[in-house]
Amino acid sequence: MLFSLNQARDALATDGWLVIGECVRPYLNQPIYPELIFRILDSFTDVKTDPEIRPNPGFLTADQWRRAFTRAGFQRVEITPPIEAIREVYSHFFASAICGQRAAANKMQLQA
Repeated sequence: MLFSLNQARDALATDGWLVIGECVRPYLNQPIYPELIFRILDSFTDVKTDPEIRPNPGFLTADQWRRAFTRAGFQRVEITPPIEAIREVYSHFFASAICGQRAAANKMQLQA
């Protein structure tokens, strides 16, 4: 996943945004019902795990997405709508846009 996020970031213009729509788990280790369908796909279950951003196969939480985008070098990361606030009102809401902004080039990068 980090490889793909890095590739996407590198393809962006300076200060450009990557916006992806994704199912987001409202809580850690709480699967959401669309995962039942995807479990039959090897590409969904046979993934590289990472204790910080993807401890198990399946959809990520908003915090895990923030950590993944940050580790991939995105400057600003936003989850919209804010699923942490929505889940308190409606626990079955699990779709968000995960947005990350490519950092502006600094003077050292511009000289290279």
